[in-house]
Amino acid sequence: AYKLLNDSSLLDGYEVLWNNFLSYCNLEEGWSREYDGIDPGYLSATVSFLGKIYQDNKDQRILEVCRKSIEMCSYFVYPNGFYAGSLGSRNTQHFYPHGFEIFGTEIPLSISIADKMLKALGENKLVPPEIMSDRYIFYRVPELLQSYVDFDRRAENLPKLPYQEVGISQYFAQSKIFFLSNDKYYLIANLAKGGVIKVFSKLNQELIYNDCGLIGKLKNNKTVSSQWIDNNYFINVDNEQLTIKGDLNFIPTNKYFNLFKNIIFRLFLFFFAWHSKFAHLLKGWIRRILMLGNRNSKIQFERYINFSKKSFIIKNKIYNKKYTEFSELYYGGEFFIRYVPQSRFFQEQELYLKTNKVSNADIERLNKEGYWENTFTHNL
Repeated sequence: AYKLLNDSSLLDGYEVLWNNFLSYCNLEEGWSREYDGIDPGYLSATVSFLGKIYQDNKDQRILEVCRKSIEMCSYFVYPNGFYAGSLGSRNTQHFYPHGFEIFGTEIPLSISIADKMLKALGENKLVPPEIMSDRYIFYRVPELLQSYVDFDRRAENLPKLPYQEVGISQYFAQSKIFFLSNDKYYLIANLAKGGVIKVFSKLNQELIYNDCGLIGKLKNNKTVSSQWIDNNYFINVDNEQLTIKGDLNFIPTNKYFNLFKNIIFRLFLFFFAWHSKFAHLLKGWIRRILMLGNRNSKIQFERYINFSKKSFIIKNKIYNKKYTEFSELYYGGEFFIRYVPQSRFFQEQELYLKTNKVSNADIERLNKEGYWENTFTHNL
């Protein structure tokens, strides 16, 4: 708009928006905060949106931000063709490809990602616009059309994606993302979310273990889970073990309006939500109630993830010193505890995931003795 209208105030406004973006962009690790952590789905959108600006404004600041963001996105490209999901702060499953085509010449890794994701789209492993809500069509369909227009030629020898590497591991201390790639498997975990983990076989390129942590229902009908971003977790990373300790958090997203509250809320919106500033404040207030903050249950959990070249071991422990009684308890599998529309799409790999239910006898023992543990071992 500045270039079309030559209005310097628009350029000043651009700088204000850019500096605001930098306030929640982690330049060191290459991610932008979504709610309270890294979300790879929206990170691909950041690359796409900034890429569109970069086509008309070759600002080197944009290039460097996107270089680091593309590197971070690459860790969430999985061997089986799926992307992101439950490892992110908002669990989103979508991928925006346009920016990765735009930066292909200057950042070759972006083409490695774009090429893998294009093949995944053809295999129905991404989320296409035709299964999204109508409100997304106005920018998700153009996203794919623009990607086609700016399709970058593929080199014969593309840079390797992280899962294609062998004998490397890395821990991003600020996002608390850990990944390991050896000749047997590719493991990636979000320790900030209580140790959500995915493990992929290098042999057949399939997801062999998926674990979203612990989730339980108390007899007072409240729900608690380890899958919550909590800065108070104790986290330790060493050569062969990941350790996460903290309190299970109450999950606030199971709040529903009854008929009376729904009518009152709709009337409130009718009279006041037309004011844009107030509408943003209201949205922030709702987000804080349903999505953010910590609600410690004082029920402690510990999770240990041990790994070697031939196996990995997951050990869970619960210490219920308050003797708050559980009625149900589950671990492993795939579940999301935040409502985000772009995380609610079925994916084929879910057919092969298993959620484990703790037996009634073990729940009774937990309620009586205040302690429970289990160990899962997978040999390769």
